[in-house]
Amino acid sequence: EEEGSSSVQRSRARGLVGDIAWIQGDPETAQTHYLHILEQPLSLSYRRQIQARSQAISGRLVDPQTAEIVRRYLVDRPSPSRQTMLGDLIFAAHAENSSLSHYLAGLLLAKDPTSLAAEEHLMQALESNELSQEQQQNAQRMLAYHSILSANSDSESENACNLWSEIAENTNSSSLTAEALMWIGRCERDDLFEQRE
Repeated sequence: EEEGSSSVQRSRARGLVGDIAWIQGDPETAQTHYLHILEQPLSLSYRRQIQARSQAISGRLVDPQTAEIVRRYLVDRPSPSRQTMLGDLIFAAHAENSSLSHYLAGLLLAKDPTSLAAEEHLMQALESNELSQEQQQNAQRMLAYHSILSANSDSESENACNLWSEIAENTNSSSLTAEALMWIGRCERDDLFEQRE
């Protein structure tokens, strides 16, 4: 490793080396790199990506479809389309009952206010207790976010606001606390619907 390069750059480089190993059919070497990266300080987003890669490799014998989907979507270049990945994840989530597939499908679906399946997949992932703490918090965050997006009544809005309150009370992440408090403020001002338009 070069002197002067930041730990973030070294982690990203090591992640690429791990990705190449996995693409070349050596998931054990990839896993060694991913586990080393997870010991380093990382952005929350990159940590969740590396955790997903590592979980997919660890569970590849039990959930081979999930591992293949994660490799294709997070590692291969270019990755398949979002719609292709979503279809594959939903299939794997039901075929293997993979918490990682439920989690990733839920994340993709949560951005669509018309999705009826987002909550189902995120709840399945959360109930499994197989996600990392960061992934659990992200699943809760996206569940609350989807609840805001899809709220069509006062009771649904109140439910979404309650989810953000639970997140604020239970998280140890300062950025997630700040986001939850922002949504709680919107709830208190009763301006959820104005903010999403």
